Amino acid sequence: MKIVHVLCSSQKGGLETAFVNINRLLIRLGHEVEVWLPFESPYRDSLQRDSHSYYAFSPRGYYDVFRIIQAHLRLRTVKPDLVLTHNARATSILGLALKSLTTPLVGFSHSNKIRRMLEADYLIGLTEDMCQRFWDAGYEKDRTAILPNFVFERPSFVKSIKKDTGNVGFVGRMTAEKGLDTLLTAFSQVVEIMPDTQLHLAGSGPDKEDILALAESLSIRHKVHIHGWVENIGGWLRDIDLLVVPSLSETFGIVILEAAVHGCPVIASDVSGPASQIQSGSDGWLVPPGNAQQLADGICAALQHAEHRASVATMAYKRSESYTVEAIQPRLKAILEQSIYLGRKK
Repeated sequence: MKIVHVLCSSQKGGLETAFVNINRLLIRLGHEVEVWLPFESPYRDSLQRDSHSYYAFSPRGYYDVFRIIQAHLRLRTVKPDLVLTHNARATSILGLALKSLTTPLVGFSHSNKIRRMLEADYLIGLTEDMCQRFWDAGYEKDRTAILPNFVFERPSFVKSIKKDTGNVGFVGRMTAEKGLDTLLTAFSQVVEIMPDTQLHLAGSGPDKEDILALAESLSIRHKVHIHGWVENIGGWLRDIDLLVVPSLSETFGIVILEAAVHGCPVIASDVSGPASQIQSGSDGWLVPPGNAQQLADGICAALQHAEHRASVATMAYKRSESYTVEAIQPRLKAILEQSIYLGRKK
């Protein structure tokens, strides 16, 4: 099958990691894939090397007329069997570009902003909660599917849990919805009880300077370490005793899965994405979003009870088996076949 695979983001984060993984899986399934991606994307070189072809595509907004025409002309040339887009901007632009064509459009939503996704002929959501939003908006159930994020590599071991360290970690874009202000406030309370604890932040984003300023105002700047985007996330996680995902909103949280496969226990906000992966107290911990006191209590309890932390990490590793490429491959294959069978919406 010839597939045009589209992402309009040039950032780094969970969405982009998911796109790269889906692209690898499409190629593994034997499809001929043309990747459409902004020229400035940090993943451009690797995707261009691994895919059959690459097309520079950087629309501005949802109604970029020039890019819509450009996309339409390219589609008429390539003649794909299917177009797979990620999130609203790509889906909106390609939906307009495909108006007079017969190629089905499959939209993969990684966000709760679904209004512009509804023009797709088939919709994929990361969780049942996300698909419920499609159905509540009147979208046909037989044109939807759940496909969670997944990992290609799953080491055959779980790291040993150390009793004498207190390295707390965070991975992600530094933006308001990621809840870093809650994490820093909670961490300032943690160090009052466990003064040797350190906080390691992997990632970057527009709120980085505000985060550093908050750490300074809380008198914990010397305990907060910024690592930037980490290439070997598995190696980094193996040195972290507890990963915190304090998001105010999170549709999945692929870093929770990455932590699980590398034996790093997770405490996360009780929002839809983390809640779809974690059974609190068994294979992780969930706390109310935005509640610094409960997050601080949870971090302290996890760090102070190494045996329970080890048990949680082991259970999370077992749970991650459901999110391997081997588990997801037949599901994606079936989705693509179903979307071709159903064709364009009338």
